Amino acid sequence: MGWFLISIVIPIFTPLALVGMYLLAPVEQAHGLKLISQVKDGQLSWPACGFCASALYELAESRVLLDDQFSNWVQGGFTVMLLISAFIALLSVVFPTPLPLTVRPLARRQFKMLLGSAAVVGISAIFYTWLHFLVSQ
Repeated sequence: MGWFLISIVIPIFTPLALVGMYLLAPVEQAHGLKLISQVKDGQLSWPACGFCASALYELAESRVLLDDQFSNWVQGGFTVMLLISAFIALLSVVFPTPLPLTVRPLARRQFKMLLGSAAVVGISAIFYTWLHFLVSQ
């Protein structure tokens, strides 16, 4: 449980919690500062890059526990996931989207980078957790 909290939960939720605490502070804030503005462009893919890099490191350190064919497929999958998450992070910096004044119930088009980065961070966190507990047996 401690590994999961430190390696998965904290990298995902700490930036949001810090911004949330800033919004509660009794200081004058920028007009229109919202919590979703911190992740709307795909910034959640940064922890996914870290998860994939950590998974590749754990796989390289414990290669004797896995057969070569399986290890190559896992390494290729994490490398592809690392490239996808890095690409989403790059797109979030190069092409930011404006925050809409009102959020429609199904604003998939407006928040497609947020949805994509949430999917990438979820998939990479699940597979990194799976790999960690597979090789730590």
